[in-house]
Amino acid sequence: MYHAWGAGLDDIEICAVQLPGREGRLLEKPFDSLSRLLDPLTTALSSFLDQPFVIFGHSLGAILGFEVIRELRRRGAPPPSKLIVSGRRAPGALVIPPQLRHLSDERFVEALCREYGGIPKALREDPELLKVFLPALRADFTLLETYVYQKENPLDCPISAVGGTDDRHSTLESLESWRSLTTGVFTTQQLPGGHFYLHADRPSFMKWLILEISSRGSAGKRGF
Repeated sequence: MYHAWGAGLDDIEICAVQLPGREGRLLEKPFDSLSRLLDPLTTALSSFLDQPFVIFGHSLGAILGFEVIRELRRRGAPPPSKLIVSGRRAPGALVIPPQLRHLSDERFVEALCREYGGIPKALREDPELLKVFLPALRADFTLLETYVYQKENPLDCPISAVGGTDDRHSTLESLESWRSLTTGVFTTQQLPGGHFYLHADRPSFMKWLILEISSRGSAGKRGF
């Protein structure tokens, strides 16, 4: 997902998180529980925090980024310069997502296409290839649907919430739900497109992202 970002960010170093069950880790068992994922994920990132850093998370990644920052705070680690959350309502906002994890493969894929539009047609039409990707997708939705937000003090770092204008998962109301989770500066932005707006018009998104990161100073920044 973030493969092409590095070329457009100049002096900002991209440290992309690749979870088990994806790409080069395709044969590894994916995590389906935040409680089991949070410790190894935070530990892996901790060795990269010797410079100012920004955390970006899209969809489920927005929840993961938020929870990683809270775990870093528990460990006494430095906070990020900013948390950028994309395509997801805030934890604790009382909206029950549709329960997809128990559906049959066929209905599960149909629901994903209907809700998010994120599975390419070529993949949907190749049953054998689709079976390779389904375990990680199911694990993601199991993690999301079983996630329970535990209230803590708001973060100190700024939060920017962004989503697509045509994505019902990131309406202005849902983006605004992040406001109460920080005592720092909070902003919202909608960009043209659906749930995967950041791919639909990558140049425009990258321009916006660079401005967001640079608003806290760009030199020596790391982006996760």
